[in-house]
Amino acid sequence: MVDDSLRRETSNTWHRFRDYRFGEKASANEEDALQARGLYSLEGYLHYWNDAINRVTKRIEPDRLLIVRTDEISSKVAQIAHFCGISADGVTPEETRSFVNPTRFGVLGELDPGYLTDKTEKFCGDNSRQLFPDCSIEYAVRKLRAD
Repeated sequence: MVDDSLRRETSNTWHRFRDYRFGEKASANEEDALQARGLYSLEGYLHYWNDAINRVTKRIEPDRLLIVRTDEISSKVAQIAHFCGISADGVTPEETRSFVNPTRFGVLGELDPGYLTDKTEKFCGDNSRQLFPDCSIEYAVRKLRAD
């Protein structure tokens, strides 16, 4: 969401929607990199992710729900196709990345890794451990900072 917000200018409608979705803009100190670019607080982004996950997992029956980490989509093409009831023959792992934002700004890499880890743990730790028990918060933060 951070990279997408910086990729291109959007309409006032999208800016209002982002205000609704993410809340307060970033403040100084630990979030200087976000504030300098007019982005939202880390808490706002993480709260949005956690809230979206909660809304889905509470409303969809487990047998009707497939949650895949974004860094595993390419390797799980067959599983995703099977879940959807379609053949995986026509989809290649390379095609799963067709709509990835090609521009990376490295903003999260500018944040203190301890701060990023602590905030991610606070807002997303329980859901993350439940949904992705083989993926630690520290691993997720390293991946976020590297992108």
